[in-house]
Amino acid sequence: MVGQFRAHNAPITSLAWHPRKPLLATCSEDMSVKLWNLETGSCLAEYHNILNVPETVSFSPSGRMLLCKTTRVWITRVWDLEK
Repeated sequence: MVGQFRAHNAPITSLAWHPRKPLLATCSEDMSVKLWNLETGSCLAEYHNILNVPETVSFSPSGRMLLCKTTRVWITRVWDLEK
């Protein structure tokens, strides 16, 4: 083990590695999605404006977009990471 940190206040439902950068996206039953810098262990962004439990997160192939699918609702939330 290289390191550990507490990511969420409830079980993690999914995680995704950025295709080129040392970034990790996590989502949880605490109704949040978080973006982590793996070199520093710091949270770079938190998204809490989610109506249902986030089920999966994934990066676009370019790594520019972060997508989140929620349970019970077939809507995908997209965040532009270049802004």
